[in-house]
Amino acid sequence: MKELFTDQMSAKEKENILEQHADKIEETDYYQVLTPDEILAKKEQFFENAALRNKLETDLKDATAAIKEKLDPVKRMNNRLLSEIRTGQIEVYGKLYHIANYDTSMMETFNASGELIGSRRLRPDEKQATIFNIPKQSTAF
Repeated sequence: MKELFTDQMSAKEKENILEQHADKIEETDYYQVLTPDEILAKKEQFFENAALRNKLETDLKDATAAIKEKLDPVKRMNNRLLSEIRTGQIEVYGKLYHIANYDTSMMETFNASGELIGSRRLRPDEKQATIFNIPKQSTAF
């Protein structure tokens, strides 16, 4: 079949001859052998792409870390807010005062503002008043 073509023919002329002699014409994907120069060019492109990919992946990791750093406090705050909404309570740091109420047999807990925070039954070891936990009476006349 090579004798149909000469070195002086253009690509268009070769294609015309092929179309005239073909029994069937099909358009599809196929593999073509590369020349050594084409292989070398592909290798150069591959290494350029690999270097660029490495840089972009590093940039992506840095950007992800920066966004995560900004996102984490927002997530923590939303988790705390959701917990506060669900429970109807807020966590506070401060002094609590536990005062035994022997009339009701309850241990009452107050915050520094005097608000009742909670109460529970007195434990057996707390039920007996001692001289140290009897409320002081005002001696003002």
